[in-house]
Amino acid sequence: MPTNASDDAAQREDDTVQPEMPPTPSEMPPDQHSSSECDTPENPGVSRSVAMPITPSGGDMALCIVIGVILGTVYAIGHEFTAWGGVFTIRSLKLWSLAGMMSAGMAVVLYALLLAWNAYLRSVATRDAVSSSASPSSAARTPKSTRHASERRVSPSSHPASARPASAARRAFHVAARWLSGLGPHPRRALFLALILLCWIPAFIAFFPGNFNDDGPLQSAEFLNGHVINLQWPAAHTLILSACLRLGFALAGTGSAGVTIYAVLQSVLMAFALAFAADRLLRWRVPGIVVTLAMLVTVANPVVQAFAMSTVKDALFSAFFVIVAVLVADVLRRPMALKSAGFTAFFVLNCAMAVLLRKQMLYVFLIVAVILLIVANRGKARLYLARAIAIVLAVVLVFNTVIGLFPTRKPGIRDMVSVPDQQIAAVFFAAHDSLSAGDMAAIGEYYETDLWQEAYDNGPVQLNGSDVPSYLAVKDGLPYGYLPFIADYANWALKDDALKANPAGFLALWMRLGREYPGIYAQALVQQENVYFYPGAPVEANTWVAMSGWNSVNFVIEDFGDKQPVDYHTVPGKPAGLVAWYDDAALRLFRGHGLLARWVAPGLVFTILLVSLAMTLARRKFRLRMVWCVVPWLVVALYWCTSLLAPVASIRLALPTVVTIPVLLCLPWMRAEKADDAPAATPAPAAPAQDAQDAR
Repeated sequence: MPTNASDDAAQREDDTVQPEMPPTPSEMPPDQHSSSECDTPENPGVSRSVAMPITPSGGDMALCIVIGVILGTVYAIGHEFTAWGGVFTIRSLKLWSLAGMMSAGMAVVLYALLLAWNAYLRSVATRDAVSSSASPSSAARTPKSTRHASERRVSPSSHPASARPASAARRAFHVAARWLSGLGPHPRRALFLALILLCWIPAFIAFFPGNFNDDGPLQSAEFLNGHVINLQWPAAHTLILSACLRLGFALAGTGSAGVTIYAVLQSVLMAFALAFAADRLLRWRVPGIVVTLAMLVTVANPVVQAFAMSTVKDALFSAFFVIVAVLVADVLRRPMALKSAGFTAFFVLNCAMAVLLRKQMLYVFLIVAVILLIVANRGKARLYLARAIAIVLAVVLVFNTVIGLFPTRKPGIRDMVSVPDQQIAAVFFAAHDSLSAGDMAAIGEYYETDLWQEAYDNGPVQLNGSDVPSYLAVKDGLPYGYLPFIADYANWALKDDALKANPAGFLALWMRLGREYPGIYAQALVQQENVYFYPGAPVEANTWVAMSGWNSVNFVIEDFGDKQPVDYHTVPGKPAGLVAWYDDAALRLFRGHGLLARWVAPGLVFTILLVSLAMTLARRKFRLRMVWCVVPWLVVALYWCTSLLAPVASIRLALPTVVTIPVLLCLPWMRAEKADDAPAATPAPAAPAQDAQDAR
């Protein structure tokens, strides 16, 4: 987007005079190395960090053990949970024996991964050091003997790899890479955007005119029919969806046109977010093949494509969430970038939209903002960052204030205590006969226990093929009781007023029952959260994991009459196999299809988070800046943690983290830009056009 070239030129001058960090040994010219720490006798001017062995250090081994134990335990619990139909005991010897074996196996796999990763990092550091020693600026200050040695090391005739003729595929790849690197940021992003949208055309055909599903019909019908904004859902999303529906009806006289307009808008935004991320990752010198493969994990994911065509609020939020994660890394790498008015506007727009489209994103944003202010190592950079953060919060405050001037319906606080609700309900039903009169009275202070008692008296039922008993009762059209995989049935019995009046008493009750019934608490937690940890979690028992079907609640928009949005299944002329493929992916998450099911499972994100962290922490030995990777990683990890507090585990809630998988996979590969690798010197005046391009 347009930026002020003079501002960016000033930023570049500041970056040269006051470097963000002291240059690492591999970034310094040879005559600036410390001979006691950096130079090696056989390779003068090459950092010793380059010559270090590739064997993982003691810290790496400890990291492998810790992450191996976490993954092994999670996978063992998930496996046994699935094998036993959701009923298991935490004291099982078989369970912990399996956890021990899986932990050892995971640790060995991670060790092998870090072994290969260290070899790659050492080769990168070696190339950077040799390139630095062979550069004209360093050669001018290098003794002749050293200079000749450097020239011999980088001479094409002396390099074994260069002596071999390159294959046609490799030559074509390098030609394409050079051509891409020669493009400006806007043409490159436009190219990536077009390629992603091209990949999503089959999904558009399958879901045409769009998937009017999940909460979309509820929130739009309540607003368009009753002119009330229900704040249970983000007001920004309700207004955007309703505006698209109204626009489509005004232009084409049908509600389906509005769904199509929304689906196209959302798809373009999601595709742009991924294109923006790919462009930035390539600029940060992540290998092109790594970026390509990482992008394919998400771009080719049929579940992601299905959500891009749906009215689910999480899909629109995902677009802004990906950009925010990338911008956090960008601000860390270029602390003075926020001096540019254009970059600041782009930063504020995406952060504000992310906060407005997901309530818990406000807490994630505040935590990350504090961390950014702490790690900012320049007074001016901290000032510009504080200004941008303040504008984001002001935009959010003004928007919410304006929304408050219109008729709204405020939600209760029950969703905030979904996990305690589910665990207390599990104790009530599983340990009903052992609960004392005092326990019953304490639970009754916060819950409508007469409804639960009716559900208990109705007896246990088996739902969706699960062996875990469920208890149900219905009053005024709402179900109450206990379902192991979703907390809504327990939440609806919560007395909001009692919780607001005495939250400390509620907390004390929850903790006391947890001490008395730890096994029930643990099983209830695993039953509800297993999907987020284990990629093989059963979809058969927990149908809420997958995407909900088209307008399952049968809501209508009164003003549209008989021109309501139509079910995409009823549109003639579509390839039946194509629709079946996307239905199997989105509505059933490829259950029973092995690797396909694990590819689209929400639990894949947890494994990728830990592997990405392990690879990032391994960078420390090579003096690569870990803060560039850790803080963006923290953005995704914090949001993933908020998903655990939701009433149900589902791919919809995990979608924002699923869409950021390419960023997580590429973060450890980031390197300093080539301009950053150059030795500090008096800068030559930069061309204004290039300055503007760099600011973008």
